[in-house]
Formats: sequence, structure tokens, C-alpha cells
Amino acid sequence: MAEDKVTEMAAKATGTWDKLEQVFETRVARSLHSLGVPTRDDVAALSKRVAELKAAVDKLNGGAPKVAKPKSAAAKPARRAAPKAKAAPKAAA
Repeated sequence: MAEDKVTEMAAKATGTWDKLEQVFETRVARSLHSLGVPTRDDVAALSKRVAELKAAVDKLNGGAPKVAKPKSAAAKPARRAAPKAKAAPKAAA
């Protein structure tokens, strides 16, 4: 009898915590949505679309993806020297 009561109370407590957790998750999801934060599904769909577009670009480039070569230091334009300051005009005496 006591064991049955403990089991019943544990089941009620677990159910209550599950409901509370679900309410919390729903409210957080609603708040994130109102702030414009993308969901896991939104990010997955975007990642899939990026992969599709990358494949299309690679196909247009002849199948091989183009890799940008890093610019070397020699490719940078030379720095110009700062202009010399003009002498201040002399005051008339």
C-alpha cells in the first residue's frame, strides 16, 4: 500500500515536471521567434540551400571550385610618405 502511494506520487511529480518543462520550452520558443531568432529547422533549410547554390556555382565554373589565392605582401601598394609640414609665416616686426 505505501509502495503504491509512493509510485503514484512519483508519477504525478514526473508528469507535473514534464508539463512545466513543456510550458517553459514553448514560452522560450515563442519569445525567440518574436525576436527573429531562427529555429533549428530554419538553419538546416538555409544550410541545405547554400549547399545547393554552391553546387550550382561549382557546376558553372566547370566543376572545380575556385579558390581565392591570398594576396602577397608585394601586391600591396607602397605607402606614401606623409607631406612635410610648412613652416609658419614669420611675424612682421
